[in-house]
Amino acid sequence: MILNIHGYDSSGKNSKYEFLASEYKDQLLISPSFDYSNENPYNILDTLRNRIILNHEKDKKNVVVGSSIGGFFAYCLCAAYEIKTILINPSLMPFINLSARYGANEAMCKKYIELFNRYFFQANSRDYEIIVGDKPQPGAPLLDRDRGALIILGERRGNAADRPRPHDGVL
Repeated sequence: MILNIHGYDSSGKNSKYEFLASEYKDQLLISPSFDYSNENPYNILDTLRNRIILNHEKDKKNVVVGSSIGGFFAYCLCAAYEIKTILINPSLMPFINLSARYGANEAMCKKYIELFNRYFFQANSRDYEIIVGDKPQPGAPLLDRDRGALIILGERRGNAADRPRPHDGVL
């Protein structure tokens, strides 16, 4: 099972969904859509938890992929479950952007801060691998690693010396 969580102002049928659907045809791909501006983040997280519980496939690789604000929710799930998690350009503190860039109200931002405080320090005690690189390429074995992993993929920005480097066999 692959659970794809889209970014802000996107949908479940985003480019990551298209990539995952083409590269992992043998996997159950779940990609719900959310309106992050208007939906309670606790309800979003509950919906995602239910998707994991209902669709977890025994003896198969299960993974959560999250981009942008979807990366925030993927990280929360990573802290709560022992499930492989891939974060693509994650917004790990969405309450900052939601307020400054999108004008979200204070009550909504406080809910994101509560979730951040609840989950963001739990994953430190687990054995996760952090890999920094650029976006996935077709044929890249992102979902084929044996142990749980928290993989963070960042866009190339700035000078070449400052750019993340892909790791052999991963990206």
